[in-house]
Amino acid sequence: MFLNKLFYHFNKISPIIIQTPDVIAIGNMAEEIYFGLIRARREGKKVFFLFPYEFFSVFKFSKLGLGINSELKKIESEYRFLSYDNLLSKTACWFLTVVYILFILCNAISRRVLKKKLPAGYLRPVIGRNELWNRGLSKLCSLEEIASWNWEDEFATHLPVDLTAKSRKRAKKIRMEMGLQLEDWFVCVHVREGGYYPIEKEGFAKKARNASPHNYLKAIKLITERGGWVIRMGDASMTPLPQMEKVIDYPFTKYKSCLMDIYFIKECRFYIGVSSGVFDVANLFQKPILLTNSAATIPSPPYRKGDRSIFKHVKMKRLKRFLSIQERIQLFSERKIEHDEYGLSENTPDEIKDLVEEY
Repeated sequence: MFLNKLFYHFNKISPIIIQTPDVIAIGNMAEEIYFGLIRARREGKKVFFLFPYEFFSVFKFSKLGLGINSELKKIESEYRFLSYDNLLSKTACWFLTVVYILFILCNAISRRVLKKKLPAGYLRPVIGRNELWNRGLSKLCSLEEIASWNWEDEFATHLPVDLTAKSRKRAKKIRMEMGLQLEDWFVCVHVREGGYYPIEKEGFAKKARNASPHNYLKAIKLITERGGWVIRMGDASMTPLPQMEKVIDYPFTKYKSCLMDIYFIKECRFYIGVSSGVFDVANLFQKPILLTNSAATIPSPPYRKGDRSIFKHVKMKRLKRFLSIQERIQLFSERKIEHDEYGLSENTPDEIKDLVEEY
């Protein structure tokens, strides 16, 4: 797309990097904010984040129009140019929104008159995306160049990211209303179940990320026995947890909000989750991560030393046995995992508990 190429050349020579993190879902957004800040630090620049506003009908940029996390837009960092509430920032976001609304209208006319759709890059702003990592979508940034960056050091070096002072103050007040005192430590747990999006939108790759929250109860009990609290993250489509001491089933409380979705993850001692978007929020704030029920060979892997990941088990139904690691890698490399001959089995309650205990 010509806008992406235009800003690619602008970002090369400017001390300010223009970037529009993908707002399709909270995970995509958090991931691209994180890598945008890393890029700004690497290049000795600041990044100017621009986000489109959402309206009605087709003029929405989030997946299925489910909304953009308003608090994630506001995060602060020394590598960010202008806050989200700055007048220039808001003006630029409005301009961006108008441009893409015009693209959406042009797409509607093209589909009706010419029976052709505009490329996806015209329907949702992703300026600066390919310079974060090359997804094979363009030749603006080579794989060789990206592979040459010292990713291990990038991930190991702390990246300052915070909520605004106003948001922190409001969140602390809500936290105490919930019975969680400032001196209490807690762990966030997020187990994807697949109810957030309509079931017909859930293909194999999405369903493979799902797991049962009941398999996490032993681990949750271990945390509370050690003196911590557990905040279960997610949405109200999930299976409610049984009543447990020092456990807050947050999606079912009146305190569920964009602010607390972000605040709890930022303030948790460590994060337990699956390969789902919320994982990227934990990674943005560089929390220690225990990734469970990973369904791919290299799934959104934990980035830092001390993080841990355990895989779902892959069973060969015909031979009635689980695959070895070597067989598993071969299977995924050949993209055969969706074949009916194979099945995925979740981590057991004891496996998850052992993972937490080891950490």
